[in-house]
Amino acid sequence: MTTSYAAHLVMAVRVADTAGGAIPVYENVVLIDAESDDAAMREACAIGRADVAEPDPSFRWDGRPARLEFVGVRKLMTCQPRGLSHKIESGAELTYAQLSVRSEADLRKLVEGEPVEVVYEE
Repeated sequence: MTTSYAAHLVMAVRVADTAGGAIPVYENVVLIDAESDDAAMREACAIGRADVAEPDPSFRWDGRPARLEFVGVRKLMTCQPRGLSHKIESGAELTYAQLSVRSEADLRKLVEGEPVEVVYEE
């Protein structure tokens, strides 16, 4: 029987003409059906590598040439089906993140999609 997993793939933006400073990062969450945790991890890594296998020469970051780099899988989680169907359907929990912010104002910024400092609590 297969299990559904949510794999959190970490992709770093590498800008060609900069050194040091902040590194822009995407965390892409992909759904994977696999027979085991190990098989799911292998599939997640294969997807991450495939996403960057063909460099996009038109990709820019702040107007400068850049490339995406697959860094790794940050977390692999089994998805919780909803109800008794054992199938992923609308309303199912696919993944979650536990994090903290410094204040109610920062919490509001997070909800509104504004820049805010967060700490991932893994």
